Amino acid sequence: MFESLRATIGDGARQVLLLGHFDTVWPIGTLGRMPVEVRDGCLFGPGTFDMKAGLVIAILAARLARPHMRDLRLRFLFTSDEEVGSGTAR
Repeated sequence: MFESLRATIGDGARQVLLLGHFDTVWPIGTLGRMPVEVRDGCLFGPGTFDMKAGLVIAILAARLARPHMRDLRLRFLFTSDEEVGSGTAR
């Protein structure tokens, strides 16, 4: 089971931490009623418009900012925890 992903970009003295989660909990049978599909160049289905989209945006923003990060260390921590009481990332 994949629980957490930690990554670092840069090695500056100042540090920024980006946190996010990648879990999605849908009832059994959801894919039967709402299958994942691509329409007009867009992805639709369970989990395609939630925090996972935010994780992609964070990674793309870091990629764009990298040439301008002189004295900065950017750390990512993406976990499977979302609900109160999920303790896999402790």
